[in-house]
Amino acid sequence: MSGPKGGSYRVESAEQIEARQLRDAKARYTRVQSLWESAQLRMAATVAVIGKPVPHQTPVAVRSGAGSTEYDAAAARLEALVEKANNAASTALEEHSEAQFAGQIARIAAATAAAAPPVPVVRREQEADTAPAAAPTVDRKRVADRVQRRLSELAAVEHDQERVRVLVDDIANAGSESRIDLLISELDVLVRNGRDAAAHAAAVLQTRAALQEISVRVSGIVGALADSIRRRVADLLASEVEDVPAELKADVDRAVAAADTQADRQHLVASMHRALEQLGYVLGPEFDTQLAGDQGTAVVAGPTAGYGVKVRLESGVNRFSAQAVKSDAVITSGEQDLEVEREFCDDFHELVTLARADGVELDLDIELQPGEAKVQAVAAEKVAARRSVATSRHRPAERKRDRP
Repeated sequence: MSGPKGGSYRVESAEQIEARQLRDAKARYTRVQSLWESAQLRMAATVAVIGKPVPHQTPVAVRSGAGSTEYDAAAARLEALVEKANNAASTALEEHSEAQFAGQIARIAAATAAAAPPVPVVRREQEADTAPAAAPTVDRKRVADRVQRRLSELAAVEHDQERVRVLVDDIANAGSESRIDLLISELDVLVRNGRDAAAHAAAVLQTRAALQEISVRVSGIVGALADSIRRRVADLLASEVEDVPAELKADVDRAVAAADTQADRQHLVASMHRALEQLGYVLGPEFDTQLAGDQGTAVVAGPTAGYGVKVRLESGVNRFSAQAVKSDAVITSGEQDLEVEREFCDDFHELVTLARADGVELDLDIELQPGEAKVQAVAAEKVAARRSVATSRHRPAERKRDRP
């Protein structure tokens, strides 16, 4: 692999891409499922209030073994059904409210002032000047419209139905604008309280759905951070929080990114293992654990006796380096080192091609040519193993191997 080479790597295998898309699609579907369950509870409560069923569609279950595309489509369909179910419940409640209060609203619109109109009396001019003005007539149609608007708003939220009936009845019997305004202001308080309660409930439902989505996203992740996230999610699900804490969202993104980075690393290690074996290098069982571990360094023996290659993966980032090495127990010449480096350089470019077939792109930004750097010496036992000619990959006849 000639002089030291290094750069970044990207894993773009179809399997890796689908695995991540499926994880996220399942998480999104879980969130919408939570909202659907809430819509079903609301529908059941609506039926209990109005005393009759409300027609609505039910979703089709996602088939076992479905892929990310199917889960995304199922989530979109279910989200549309959630909106339709909630709208159907709201419409049914509003219609029920209109029917329930129809008689009282009609009474308001048709009522007359409680006091009879004054009988005209002929007065002297002086008395007429000092006579009190007639009480203004209440616009009953306008009052009925004002009450109806509030009843429509109350139909969509939880409220004290008996209190509303009493208030509407009092409005129908009231004979002055001031009294009516006071009673309507009490309706306004009920409307505001209902809106606030509904907003809180909606926020809690959305947050609960988001927390369940998080649970699915981190379900397959191991480690202290993921364990901490799961504990916090469980605590939040047991409460009525209105939003997912920002620091929890950040930790989830961090945990998922770290898991993806580790998965990329393991995929790269497996790809390098296969490629190096095809190129005639001798890999022991410790190669994978050494390269995928925190230190991320492994040395393997090459097809040429006394030589090998050291591969290193940096921790926490998608970067790699590779360089030719030789046994510290053998004295070699500069020409030998240069020749082996040239052969390793050819091997490296073949490794890049083999890795690409595995969905791994190796992007070089460090590439020293043969002879630009001294070949590093390593412990002899690390490059002592040799592969027989029978099991080595076929190489062109002009390339020299197994030099003493």
